[in-house]
Amino acid sequence: MFVVIWRFTTATPAEFEREYGPNGSWATLFGRSEDYGGTDLLKDGDTYLTMDWWLTRAAYEQFRIDHAADYAALDARCEALTASEESWGSSWRRWRERSRRRRSGDEAGGAD
Repeated sequence: MFVVIWRFTTATPAEFEREYGPNGSWATLFGRSEDYGGTDLLKDGDTYLTMDWWLTRAAYEQFRIDHAADYAALDARCEALTASEESWGSSWRRWRERSRRRRSGDEAGGAD
């Protein structure tokens, strides 16, 4: 699996979680790709990490190309929810069991 990680701070936690959580607007957008494996949302006070899981880096990059306009529109809509936003990068992780659980619907989302 390939993961993309972002760090955010927000003054509106409930709204932020609604948009950025495992069943939020971002997850819905990413769900257009069969190569999307889900989103984890981790919280510490007003700071959040999002972890968006993809089958491969290439799948994520192709999604960004194919859905650039929708991605930009959602990013603009959600901008008011974040006080700060910082890319924490991306990484490969061999996590086959996680991928199987996500795809079969056995995992509801959130941190493991």
